[in-house]
Amino acid sequence: MDEHPGTLNLDIDRVRHLVGGWRTDFAGAGAIVRPIAIAMLQAHLRGGRDVVMPQYLGSTNEVNLIESATRDAGAGFVELVLIANRDEPVARFLRETDALAHSMS
Repeated sequence: MDEHPGTLNLDIDRVRHLVGGWRTDFAGAGAIVRPIAIAMLQAHLRGGRDVVMPQYLGSTNEVNLIESATRDAGAGFVELVLIANRDEPVARFLRETDALAHSMS
């Protein structure tokens, strides 16, 4: 992200970890975080800056929600899918989870 100053790396899972009880109610924390993430997305875009959301959105409803929020903020929307072998995303997820656990303790 250093190559793109001002770009917000809006990782919803990192925001979720800021909500108390997220470990015991993962889905409930997600319901709390979704509107927070949308507000962050729109505020940053309205400031004329870019946002990257490194997130798997498992339904077209989720994609449509993010796209609509992006367009409501007056910005363009681009969806990318990165393809990797199974081992790389799993290893990356485990590294991120471990790093977040250490930062939260």
